[in-house]
Amino acid sequence: MIKKLIIVILLILITGCSFNEWNTKDKAKYLAYTGLTITDTIQSHKIIKEGNELNPLFKNSESMIAIKFLSGSIIYILADKFPEQRSTILDIACIIAGGTVVWNFAH
Repeated sequence: MIKKLIIVILLILITGCSFNEWNTKDKAKYLAYTGLTITDTIQSHKIIKEGNELNPLFKNSESMIAIKFLSGSIIYILADKFPEQRSTILDIACIIAGGTVVWNFAH
């Protein structure tokens, strides 16, 4: 089940309407963010199953996936609607997502 949900999230996150109008660097940043989000989703699913999830919003895998989808959608909307700040928005999103992946891995 989790694999199917991750595939759905991936497809939704990388198929935005205006994505084709973005420059190559910003597309790469968004795809990196998407990859980090998927990695975090897999890690969080495992942590939830083990009963060790510290994030109170992630009560179960379904709530975690809904939050991941919402946050990914917000990042996409912000990056798409503010093209002059797009690179910075994506940099910040990658830093936060990367930090979360490292944190999950270390704990």
